[in-house]
This record gives sequence, C-alpha cells and structure tokens, in this order.
Amino acid sequence: MTRSKERLAQIEALPEAKIDFSDLPEMDAAFFKTARLIMPSATTKQAISLRVDDDVLQWFKA
Repeated sequence: MTRSKERLAQIEALPEAKIDFSDLPEMDAAFFKTARLIMPSATTKQAISLRVDDDVLQWFKA
C-alpha cells in the first residue's frame, strides 16, 4: 500500500508513547540467540504486467 508524503510525515511525527505495541510478541534474550540478519538482495525488482484468469488471480490474493 502506498502512502502519501503527508501521511508519512504524520506517522513520523507520532510520538512513540502513542504507538500501540500490545500485539507484538516479546523479544527477549532467547529470541536474539537464534535471530539472523537478512539483508535485502542487491538486485532490483522489475514491475511487469501479466494477464491471468480471474480464478488464478483470486488464488494468489488468497
């Protein structure tokens, strides 16, 4: 989903105390023992246009 510059500015200005983190799992020391940093690929992604049957599109959306 794209965001407008105005909405991104509103999000950036939101104080951390106003953000609801209640649905995030706790990340304690045990989490970080097995955590791995995965950097994004250096390759760029290309936008394409592709025609598919509606049932195929619905399957991918599901």
